[in-house]
Amino acid sequence: MPIIAIHGTNVRNPNWARDEGVLDRLTQYVAPAIQRGPTCTIIPVYWGGDGVVFYWNHESLPGTVPVAKAAAPAPVGDPSDPVLLVLSLPYESSVRVPHAATDTPVGDITKSALGARCQTALAARTLERPADEAYAPSADALSETVDNLYDEQEPKQTFTYHSVEAASAQILSAKGIATGWLQGIADVIIHAVEEAEHGDALQMAKTLLRYRQPLNDPVTTLFGDVFVYLSKRGTPQAPGPILLDFLTALKAAAEEKAKTGEPIVVLSHSQGGQIVYESLASIVGTQPDYAGIKVDLWCAAGCQVSLFEEMKLFWSSKVEYSAANDNKAPSPPESVLGTWVTCWDPTDVLSFTAAPIFDRVVDVSFESGWAPPLSHRGYLDLPEFYQRLHNVILNPTVAGWSAPV
Repeated sequence: MPIIAIHGTNVRNPNWARDEGVLDRLTQYVAPAIQRGPTCTIIPVYWGGDGVVFYWNHESLPGTVPVAKAAAPAPVGDPSDPVLLVLSLPYESSVRVPHAATDTPVGDITKSALGARCQTALAARTLERPADEAYAPSADALSETVDNLYDEQEPKQTFTYHSVEAASAQILSAKGIATGWLQGIADVIIHAVEEAEHGDALQMAKTLLRYRQPLNDPVTTLFGDVFVYLSKRGTPQAPGPILLDFLTALKAAAEEKAKTGEPIVVLSHSQGGQIVYESLASIVGTQPDYAGIKVDLWCAAGCQVSLFEEMKLFWSSKVEYSAANDNKAPSPPESVLGTWVTCWDPTDVLSFTAAPIFDRVVDVSFESGWAPPLSHRGYLDLPEFYQRLHNVILNPTVAGWSAPV
């Protein structure tokens, strides 16, 4: 039973499916719904090696050094904001906050107000990993830190960077809490929003600029991979390297299907969906090297296929299919594609529904509970998604798919 898994943008690890646990989850949750024999053939497609390359290592980014030489950004912010002060403290005891004015008083605020604002900021920050157990100890550590900062006899307290470090370092170190760069960015954004509410747009821009590089790299790689695909996809008669990465895997799956009679199932993520659609709509079944191949079930998770069709970017796109003409674009023919399911997440701003644009497709929602941008990864990372795919396979809602008995 062949299953093909193809990734989206920003992947540069040839072993992505194994290292990210996708192979294990497909084997555990999806294969039992399809396979007829004792074995399961899963074919990961890696096309990131043919994606965008930055030939000057992002040196076009203003005010930065090449990525390979760049140091981690230091916590920044207005020293008069006690919330940013607490949230910007390092959670790893070996790291110290680099700030020149470590003995400068940083204003006053009531304990209840500081505690409430810290917990609200922490809650927003930890939405990136809702399944992680780190939230509870992080919340406790913040509460204990706030308690240690205040003299119970004083409703307000003025303190310095040194006093906050002393009050929190031991607590945070003992709890072994660690955070990533994305959480640090969330802290700065929260602070920048507060500054914006006070009308200090310039200061907000300066604050966000400090963290442009960590944001710049994944965002430009995302768009770069798409641009490279569009510019180098070749023609249906001579597909480019990224399309060939998928088509090679599809031919291998077709050979397996011919031997076992088991269906071909494709799971694509994000930009991988556009690669699959282009292949099925314009190459498979029409070009001699890919004649007689049929994908039985395709699940496109977090994809932008319908958006690309709205912009008429596919080889098969035709302007006569539009809302103005009150019709839909045709899906790949049934001889090439049996069932097509798109999976979207309400919090994933990079996922789009396909049923309003295409015929013969079913949209299925999946709520990861994660905030963007990490909700775009929830499909591949959460076992609940694979369980949902298992259920879709066993309970088809589109004619053309027949689950094995």
